[in-house]
Amino acid sequence: MYISKQKSKTTPYPKEIYYEECIRQFQGIPSIAITKNGRIFASWESGGDHEPDPRQYLIVHYSDDLGQTWSEPVFAVCSIPQEHLWVGDIQLWVNPEGHLHIYWSQQAYKDFHPDGLKNLYMFPNLISDSRYTFLSICQNPDAEILEFSEGMYVFDGTLRNRPLVLDDKILYPTYNEYEDRFHYMVTEDGGKTFKKHLCGKKVETDGDEGMLVRIDENTLMYFMRSKTGFIGQSVSKDKGLTWTDCENSSVITPPSRFCIDKLPDGNLVIINNDSNDTRENMVVQLSRDRGKTWIKKLIDKRWETSYPEFDYYKGKIYAVWDRERVRAKEILFTSFTEEDIINPEFVPEIKVISKSRFRNPLWPLFYPNWYIPEDIKSDEE
Repeated sequence: MYISKQKSKTTPYPKEIYYEECIRQFQGIPSIAITKNGRIFASWESGGDHEPDPRQYLIVHYSDDLGQTWSEPVFAVCSIPQEHLWVGDIQLWVNPEGHLHIYWSQQAYKDFHPDGLKNLYMFPNLISDSRYTFLSICQNPDAEILEFSEGMYVFDGTLRNRPLVLDDKILYPTYNEYEDRFHYMVTEDGGKTFKKHLCGKKVETDGDEGMLVRIDENTLMYFMRSKTGFIGQSVSKDKGLTWTDCENSSVITPPSRFCIDKLPDGNLVIINNDSNDTRENMVVQLSRDRGKTWIKKLIDKRWETSYPEFDYYKGKIYAVWDRERVRAKEILFTSFTEEDIINPEFVPEIKVISKSRFRNPLWPLFYPNWYIPEDIKSDEE
């Protein structure tokens, strides 16, 4: 029997060699959150040699100097292969009370590669139940010694973007890729109970990874990943009670996660791949007219850059993303201001939070015809 709602293995300050950076064969899919005192938390996925993998784990680090240096892992969530339990999709969020929330997804699977070695790099044979979102809370994320609650079940579905605080409610943009309408979970009692709110029809997608943004007092916008070459968007003009069906926005994107949010001054910022079909040309875009027009700044032109996320602290935007999850295996970081985005002379400084130089000798066997343009080959070549 396979039960996705069973507790996964959580470990504060993991010390096992299993988590060492030097032996990681895969890492990517980062998240970022900044506390009220400026401690930056970053998380990502690793374990195994690809994603998803039954050996996958999730790790959390922090920086006390605005991203110049980073701690060793302070928290980990691990899949349990012997119990057929997979974990992934880690998401960080600092709630209005200043507590660090660490969300992740769990799902059960029947077998890893039932047809033999040829399926080693394929998705696990997942059972037909949905994914479930779990949560661990750190009440004082600025403390010298961090304490984390045990993982607890929150609700069905995958949460891969931050919640939206809306007056006395909190909206969680969860998703189920098998449904034709997008939705969110809503709580009115601080997370004790949740209700599912169905919204409009989706555009064609392989995983919503939606984001909710409050535009003004009554207007909300929902942005979603799509397979159309553009970010999908939907509008509610009554605080989320009713929604339009999703349609293509003017912002191009490949089928990949992006990050959009409203800054304290009301302007919108989005970080995404500036391509219809390829995970390359990571850019930041600024809109001062509620998304009608955008000012664009290149962050990272290289191939296989993906899954950006950013947070805002004291006038600066701090961002993370990944590059070449099974080759360079890099988690990257940068920071900039709104003024930097519109300054044509500004070039973002990219820092490496984590990089594993482990080389998997079997990698070419599974990707013998992998094409990499000469000008953006991995620096490991």
